[in-house]
Amino acid sequence: MKVIRIISKFKNTVFWHIILTKLIYPFYKIIWLNLINSEGKYLFSEFKKENDKNHIIHIDEDKPCAIIKNDKTFFDFANKISKQVDHNLILKKIEDLNKNYQTLKNNDYFFSIYEDLNISIKKEIVEFAKSKRNLSIAANYLGVMPTISKISLYVNFPKDYQKERAAMLWHKDDFGFKSLDFFMPICKLDNDNGAMQFLDKKNELGVFERVPEHIEDALPKERNKIKTVDFEKYFDEKKIRSFIGDLGDVLLIDSFRIYHRGGKCKKNYRIMFRISYQTPDSSRVLSHNIDNKFQYLKTLKKSDMSSKLDKYIFFGNEKYKNKKKFINFLLLFYRLMHVKFKKIT
Repeated sequence: MKVIRIISKFKNTVFWHIILTKLIYPFYKIIWLNLINSEGKYLFSEFKKENDKNHIIHIDEDKPCAIIKNDKTFFDFANKISKQVDHNLILKKIEDLNKNYQTLKNNDYFFSIYEDLNISIKKEIVEFAKSKRNLSIAANYLGVMPTISKISLYVNFPKDYQKERAAMLWHKDDFGFKSLDFFMPICKLDNDNGAMQFLDKKNELGVFERVPEHIEDALPKERNKIKTVDFEKYFDEKKIRSFIGDLGDVLLIDSFRIYHRGGKCKKNYRIMFRISYQTPDSSRVLSHNIDNKFQYLKTLKKSDMSSKLDKYIFFGNEKYKNKKKFINFLLLFYRLMHVKFKKIT
């Protein structure tokens, strides 16, 4: 215990910050790009030769968050999904959840409707996710070819919003080193129906920089999450930005690096579409695609694919499938090496 306290104190020094910034972080980035993700880097280099660089949205490495408005491609796609949403089904599900309500839980204010979509629109969603433009946006930020690690369409609705819990709390998605998420509202998004909030500031150390306070005795979905009252000790409210807008607007954000929260609906429900582009060393990628079927379109099978790029995009790097201990070691490494944000004085 004494050794741990000594190490903890040392990590609070300016000297440790310099070591992490000038030595450990840049050295690890080289390893992550050229060794851990060597296949993704090679595939990206080949991908770039065949695809036009024009019209690509570039995301800042040190501030990986941007709100995109009035983009015709995004709007047309969101509008297509909107026409497939069964609002009567949503209202029925909300009614059933409220009827069966007994005690406050951490998953009682949202539900997925992706499974209720027909196979035709699911195919279009997957085609959108693997479109050259979207892959280019993600790959240009990541520096390597991404995998499609998550596709979701979910509803948040008002349910004891005064009690912040789960994703309503400030957090980073603790699954890996780098990612890029596309959050697209399939409705008008405002401060009353759960607008996402995110920390809009430079982040030069990514996952190696953390708020030291988190919930003790955390319930499921609360691990490493931070109460608003604690989060506000470290960041001025001017650094907090809300994602509000219309159908088809998009928030591009690295959810591994940027603190964010959402789902706090006060009035009305919101519908959010999300694609998460990650890399094969992400712990989330390991848990998906059982039996070589793509989780979000079961008719899409690895055995039917001839393209090496397609296999990678949908199923990641095969060499990591049985290396859960290695992936967990990387996550532990990020937690051990990080520096702590300082409180506002």
